[in-house]
Amino acid sequence: MFNELKYHFPNTWDILHVEFDSHFKSNFESGMEMVFESPITQWLVTPLIRDMADYFSKFEPINDSNLYVRFSDKIKNHLDDIIFSSLNYDLLFEHSSKEIG
Repeated sequence: MFNELKYHFPNTWDILHVEFDSHFKSNFESGMEMVFESPITQWLVTPLIRDMADYFSKFEPINDSNLYVRFSDKIKNHLDDIIFSSLNYDLLFEHSSKEIG
C-alpha cells in the first residue's frame, strides 16, 4: 500500500525521507507513528491521512463474495430494527446496500 500511496500522491507520500520506507513496508502503523512523532514530519500527518482517505474512497464492494455485500444482503429485510454506527466503514455499507438494491 505504501508504494501505491507514494505513486498516487507524489506531493505528500513521496516526499517522505527514504528512512521511512522500511518502517512503512514492514509495519504501516509503525511508519505512521514515526511520521507523527517526528518534529520534521508532523506537519504532514493531516495531508497524508487526507490522501489515504482519497485513495480508499475509490474502492467499492462490487460482488456477492464481498463480506459487506453479503452482510447487507442478510440484513436487508430487518433494516427497520437496526441502527448502524460506524467510524470508518459507513461508505462501505452504503455501497454494499446499493449493490444488493
